[in-house]
Amino acid sequence: MARIQVVEIQSPAKSKEFIGFPWTVYPDNSAWVPPIRKQVQDMLNTDKHPFYKTNEIKAWMAKDANGKPLARLAAIFPKEGKGFAKF
Repeated sequence: MARIQVVEIQSPAKSKEFIGFPWTVYPDNSAWVPPIRKQVQDMLNTDKHPFYKTNEIKAWMAKDANGKPLARLAAIFPKEGKGFAKF
């Protein structure tokens, strides 16, 4: 059985890997229109993007036993007492 490791994104280097993952999946797909990396970086910047005043994000990369990225995952949820959803 193949082992899958899930690594939380907590550093700038891992964030860069998280953002760049789609480029490793679709390098030869002429139908894929990649997003502008800077816009993705800005969208995920929890210090500057206004979305994160009332919401939080946790992100992970799933990797195989050799460390090759397999998938990226993210959970976005409202901060306690903020927004319309209360968990």
